[in-house]
Amino acid sequence: MESPQPAKVPPPGFAHRATLNLASPWMTLGLNLLGLLLLLLWGWAFWRAGAWLRPELRLLASALHSLRVHLNLPLLIGVMLLVVILHEAAHGLFFWLFTRERPTFGVGLLYAYAAAPGWYLPRNQFIIIGLAPLVLLSAIGLIGLPWLPFPWVPPLLVGLIINAAGAAGDLYVVARLLRQPRAALVRDEGATMVLFTPVADVLPDLRRRWWALAAGFGMAEAQAKALFADLCAHYAPRPYHNLTHIHHLLQLADEYDTDMPAFHLAIWYHDVIYDPRAGDNEALSADYAQNNLAGLVPHLILDHAAALIRATTHRAIPDDPAARLLLDLDLSILATSADVYTRYQEAIRREYAGIPDNLYHLGRQQVLAAFLARPRIFLTEALAHLEPPARRNLHAELTASRPAPHEGRV
Repeated sequence: MESPQPAKVPPPGFAHRATLNLASPWMTLGLNLLGLLLLLLWGWAFWRAGAWLRPELRLLASALHSLRVHLNLPLLIGVMLLVVILHEAAHGLFFWLFTRERPTFGVGLLYAYAAAPGWYLPRNQFIIIGLAPLVLLSAIGLIGLPWLPFPWVPPLLVGLIINAAGAAGDLYVVARLLRQPRAALVRDEGATMVLFTPVADVLPDLRRRWWALAAGFGMAEAQAKALFADLCAHYAPRPYHNLTHIHHLLQLADEYDTDMPAFHLAIWYHDVIYDPRAGDNEALSADYAQNNLAGLVPHLILDHAAALIRATTHRAIPDDPAARLLLDLDLSILATSADVYTRYQEAIRREYAGIPDNLYHLGRQQVLAAFLARPRIFLTEALAHLEPPARRNLHAELTASRPAPHEGRV
């Protein structure tokens, strides 16, 4: 699988793998103990490197004597603060290089952090971000060491040692990421990182999710199996509105802490009836859900699910906050990275394979223009950050689909 690009929404076919919370008390304690160990190891390594680059250091009785002569408490505190700032600035620089958005910075108890909230970054890029302060600042410091006036050499060495020891959390995260697939994604929220990995087959996870949902309604196993088989039969043959699309929306529902049974039922059934040439798919899907689930799901939940499904026409702004969130999740594919969006375009075109190119492009242009004409594509604050990338993708597709002047128009 190709390595994904940075995006504000994960591509279809990814599932939550693990969460790394570096701010938990035990994790903070463990990483600080690791930092103390690294302080000794890096202290020895940088002192040896410094003595090789600046032979004058060998004339000093010991490293402790050097620190006593050339450092004082205010200077040591100043060096530590400067190192923390430069360390997080190095993280922030590479966040910006990969996302082209200003990163955020913060501090907690015994730690500081830089982050790119809302972004899903490829594993290898996140590894580069994690190693940047250690590698970049160490390289700059060691390169500059031979040229500095000697009184500045001990403070620089102390700064390099503190920076390297402070990379304990970075090295832990990198070690965890190296065990993940190359195509894995990381969502960074500061002191918490969420890992997503590609799923070769979404069916087992979908089956698990359906069993859990059905069990919540008290369905018999045979009934749940029959309904799941029916859903799979409807979704499986399609290029885009398929089981991967359903899995993607269920995954996003987890991300936005949406655990209402009606909401999940609406995801499962919102495209169960899908004819590209028809204009009443949503109404038919809602009716299908109500007919198939009658007597198996409480009627209030089922009615709410049907109302949510009918709202996915995207023709009006619903009053129900849950419906607005469902619409936003359904449109989140518009805000994916350029390569994922291209695959989405190709899949949609295959679903309209029976329509001639000229008619398809004309209809597609009308859809794209209608979305771009909206004051807001995304209706919830939770997904408002997807607005800029979605508009970029829509505008790029609209521009590319317009015929050249010599081609004329249909």
